[in-house]
Amino acid sequence: AQTILDHIFPRFKGDKLPYTSTGKVLGIIDRIDTLVGSFAAGLEPTGSEDPYGLRRVSIGLLSILISFKNTVNIGELIDVALRNFDKSLVKDFKRGSLMKFLKQRFKTILEELNVKYDVINAVLKREDFSPYLSYKRAEFIEKIYDSKTFNDFVLAYKRIYNIVRDFKPSKELKEEIFSTDYEKKLFVQCCELKRKVQELDLMDFEKIMNEFYSIVPEINEFFDNVLVMDKNENVRENRLSLLSNLLKIFKEFASFEEIIKKQT
Repeated sequence: AQTILDHIFPRFKGDKLPYTSTGKVLGIIDRIDTLVGSFAAGLEPTGSEDPYGLRRVSIGLLSILISFKNTVNIGELIDVALRNFDKSLVKDFKRGSLMKFLKQRFKTILEELNVKYDVINAVLKREDFSPYLSYKRAEFIEKIYDSKTFNDFVLAYKRIYNIVRDFKPSKELKEEIFSTDYEKKLFVQCCELKRKVQELDLMDFEKIMNEFYSIVPEINEFFDNVLVMDKNENVRENRLSLLSNLLKIFKEFASFEEIIKKQT
C-alpha cells in the first residue's frame, strides 16, 4: 500500500519524490508506460495544449530517475515499455518524438538550476540519453568550466571536430600508412586513451577528464606539424580516421563542440 501511494509522487512541479525504492521503480514504470502509450496513440502535446498532462508526467519521470541515481538509458526504458504493448497498438510510435520531448523537459530542469546553455547542449546532443548521467555530467562541467585545462582541452577538441565533422570513413585505419612520428605518437596515445577510459568507472568524471587533458599536447603537436588534408587520398583518409576515432572517445562524455570558448 505504501509503494502504491508512493509511486504517484511527484504529482506536480516541486512536489516530494517517492521515498521508497519500490515506489521509485513503480513510478518510473508507470510514467514511461503512459508516455509511450500516449505518443503511440498520437496524443503528444502540441504548442500550449497538453490535455493529458504529459509534460507533468515527463518531469516526474526525469526527477525520479535523477533522484534514484540510476544510469539507466531512456532508450532502454522505452524498449521495455514497448514490449508490454500489442505491436498493433504501437505501430505508429515515433521514438524520436518522445526522446526529443523528454530532452526538452530535461533542458527545462537544468535551465531552472542555472546551468549554462552551452553545457546543457553539450550533454544533450548525445544520441543516448541517461537523465542521471547527463545531470551529473552537466554539474561536473559547470564546476570545471572556467579552468584553463578545460579551456585548452575544448580548443584542442574543436581543432579535431572542425576538420572531421562531416567525415565518413570509407577505409579501415591502417597504422602502417602513418608516415610521421607525430601521427604515430597520436595513434598510440589514442589507443591508450580508449583503453584507460573504458577501465574507469562511468561516474568517475574527474579521472576521465584528466585522461582527456593528458592527450591535449599530442593533439596540438599533431596539428602544428602534420598536413591532415594530404594530396594522397590514402594518407589523408587515414589521418582523418585517426582524428575521427579520437573524437568518438571524447563524445562518449559530451559533445564539447557546443561549449563556447575563446582562443587564449
